[in-house]
Amino acid sequence: SEYNNGTVAINSTGGDSADTADLTVHGQGSKHASISLNTWKNTGVDGNIANTRSIIDIESARGTQGSPTILADEDFIGQICFNGYTGNGSHGGNYVVGASIRAMVEGTPGAAIENDLPTKLQFRTNDGGGTSNVMQIYPNGGIQIGDTSSSSDTDGLHIKKTNYWAQLRLERLSNGTHYGKVDIGAGNQSSDGTGLGVLNFYVNGGYDGGLTHQFYSNGNATFTGDTTTQGTLYASGDMRLTGDI
Repeated sequence: SEYNNGTVAINSTGGDSADTADLTVHGQGSKHASISLNTWKNTGVDGNIANTRSIIDIESARGTQGSPTILADEDFIGQICFNGYTGNGSHGGNYVVGASIRAMVEGTPGAAIENDLPTKLQFRTNDGGGTSNVMQIYPNGGIQIGDTSSSSDTDGLHIKKTNYWAQLRLERLSNGTHYGKVDIGAGNQSSDGTGLGVLNFYVNGGYDGGLTHQFYSNGNATFTGDTTTQGTLYASGDMRLTGDI
């Protein structure tokens, strides 16, 4: 169906004149709404856009189509939304955004420098009260997970939580059996209520009896087990200890 406002609906069953997207694909029953992009070429895929396979191209600019102008810091370049019907939503027809991926300008694009468009990706999820950022990838490759409100912690991998432990976990699991786990976390680990960073080592997975070593950011360490080569503390060379034992 093509409406007088210029919008187009595919597989329309009527009664959907309220569609505001330029192109809407409907799917009902066994018919799924889908868009398939297929390319058959004998040339390889390289950095040349002309040789690239199927493309989804999202473009954005300020100004008008005839006279586009440069984007500014924090401008949206594009967004993909995943919406679901709840019967009580604000996204048109009672649909709610459950998750989205945004591309936004991060910095100042350079008109005099070719290919200068610093961009960050935002990943947003709905926790029951609307969507919020849960991960950001910055132009320099830095990643923020959890609380992404700080713009200064953009190097490397930064996991920041407001009300929970900030934690990075490495774990080996095979056929239901745990073979070891390492946690790096930050939270309230001291007796006086102040926060500490902690590095935990586990055997056989799990927190129930599997913890073997803990190293704290204040220099303290906790060991369990014996002192054999497979046990708590073993040194093949010299060892120096300071403080009370």
